[in-house]
Amino acid sequence: MIDINKLFSTDKKDAIAFYNEEHDLTPEQRSELHRFFEGTYKTTLVAKSFIGIAAGLTMVWLARRKRKISPLYAMVGGIGVSAFVFSYMTPTIYQNKIQDLERRFGKDSKEYKVVQVTPEGAEYSYYWSQYFSNSILDKTIRLKDPTKTLTSNDINNVEFVDSSVPFGHRSTEDHLIDHKSPAENQGSSWERLRESQTQEKK
Repeated sequence: MIDINKLFSTDKKDAIAFYNEEHDLTPEQRSELHRFFEGTYKTTLVAKSFIGIAAGLTMVWLARRKRKISPLYAMVGGIGVSAFVFSYMTPTIYQNKIQDLERRFGKDSKEYKVVQVTPEGAEYSYYWSQYFSNSILDKTIRLKDPTKTLTSNDINNVEFVDSSVPFGHRSTEDHLIDHKSPAENQGSSWERLRESQTQEKK
């Protein structure tokens, strides 16, 4: 499980906004948010799989029908069409899920407010579904209060970041020239989350 505190390390405002809405959620509300993000993830996965297969088969059919299109070009075209559709599909599905959540609970509900301040909710719906599920019983994985003064232990372990870098981008240490080779330099917290999420699915 990725440390959520590190995910928010590059933008304190986002961390505070999320903490204010999320820290006092009830187990039932966390379960509801788990189902929300799980539903988003599963719906997106099924839709992408269906369109990907349909696009691929369509291009192959056109290649055989015209006999002027190489099967390789058809495959590449299918992948290109799929990628284009996917870039619009994920946020569309996510917005539909949010509208459904609003109809069920209203804009003043904790569930709705938390979703509004959850960063990368569409792209990382799989991670967030796991986070809200696991945080029901395990309070240690929840986001710590970002407004509290750091202790000596926190200072020793803190990850310093450049305040000018937007949320989700590389930290200061990633931009500095050090003794590490380019291959050894780590990406942003969200890039590491993407890698971890991919490994969990395998």
